[in-house]
Amino acid sequence: MPDLILIINADADSPAAARMVSRSDRRPAGFRDLILGERLTLRLYVIDATGAFHPCSGAAGYFPRLALGHPGQPALVQIEPTAFTPVEGQPAWQSILSLNTPDLAAQLQQGERRRFALEFEVTDPDGLARKYLQAELYIRHRVIDPRILAPADAPAYLTAAESRALFLQNRLAVTRLTGGTADALDGIASATVAAGSLAIVYLAATKDLLLFRCVAGETLANAPYEIPFADAPAAKYWQLIAYLGRDANPAVWNDEQAKWHRLQAAGPAGLEYPVFSPGYDIPTE
Repeated sequence: MPDLILIINADADSPAAARMVSRSDRRPAGFRDLILGERLTLRLYVIDATGAFHPCSGAAGYFPRLALGHPGQPALVQIEPTAFTPVEGQPAWQSILSLNTPDLAAQLQQGERRRFALEFEVTDPDGLARKYLQAELYIRHRVIDPRILAPADAPAYLTAAESRALFLQNRLAVTRLTGGTADALDGIASATVAAGSLAIVYLAATKDLLLFRCVAGETLANAPYEIPFADAPAAKYWQLIAYLGRDANPAVWNDEQAKWHRLQAAGPAGLEYPVFSPGYDIPTE
């Protein structure tokens, strides 16, 4: 079904009033507002004063052309004869009217409604062109209701908190674990972190690399393994889930010493052996 049907009276008193309501109701018809960005299937019929189809309507050897713009200026949108196709079984032409062109978009600001002219002409087999329609219509820039930008009730979006929970946060500004200050892990505002969020922290002074997960609930301070948020100690805390090592070396835990040891390789090629550093604690400051 066409989106826009034009029934044009070739015998109208003026091209400005040549669009008819229908073949039987030959009163001039206006246009609804068109919307920037629309892509409309367009069908055109040409009739005479009695409502009968004009000999040119959809006929072979006749070449329709449609243009949209301002009179006397280059067209902003144009449908050339080669873009029209005859409608099977009907004395009509059909094409696509696209209102998604840079030239047209440049004419309209956000929310603006402007007047344009729609012109339709047909060139006959002898090469004579006749303008059958030159009517005014309005095109408006699509206005987006801000309310539709709010998240829907359906689970088709992620809230900011959920998005943060899905991504690893590299806290470059954090250089210590405790202290409640802006450069400490426990000084991060709890409202900006959802439970389940991950944060990777690099302590530049000692080159320790640690991975934490935000957990909802209350815990006793036990840095670096469990670190409550300074602004909400009873609501959330950071839980150490992986210690990635020091000086770019992996670390292993020694239960007897309750210490961490760097694991390094030593020895010549082919005779390598593991070397463990003296035990140490992960610093919190």
